Amino acid sequence: GRSRLGRGAAAKFLVVSFGPAVSYQTKSRIASRRQQAALTRYPCGTMPDSPPIEDYALLGDTNTAALVSRGGSLDWLCAPRFDSPACFAALLGGPEHGRWLIAPAGAPRAVRRRYRDGTLVLETEFETEQGAVRLTDFMSCPPGDERVDVLRLVRGLRGTVPMHMELV
Repeated sequence: GRSRLGRGAAAKFLVVSFGPAVSYQTKSRIASRRQQAALTRYPCGTMPDSPPIEDYALLGDTNTAALVSRGGSLDWLCAPRFDSPACFAALLGGPEHGRWLIAPAGAPRAVRRRYRDGTLVLETEFETEQGAVRLTDFMSCPPGDERVDVLRLVRGLRGTVPMHMELV
């Protein structure tokens, strides 16, 4: 989907929760098919859609972790623990293997990233011809082991920037 965020616009706040309502058996079958497709379609070292590993930043909640690319795509997440099947696995192949992308609709002129001091809260600023937006990504630490919350906040900094989101 697309939306526009202008200067002073209210932030868009998106949350995806993974918990007991999602069947682990179903997730295992999906992950297995995704992993098999990735290994069959892209032999080792030839995955054309995956950025280099150094372009990824880490989010975590003490039970699991996610990897977010410089382009705003959450390409790896196992839920609810590190040893669980992957919910997003584009890191192993391409977008068709699961990802959550939030980025400007057009190519950005510049991308700057940083973690807030002493945290795993990731801030990515996209600068485009039309303006600038900040994408803030983090995982909350809810009580118990069965729930994973990934929070992604988009805030307009200046101008009006058309945004694009994919949840595959």
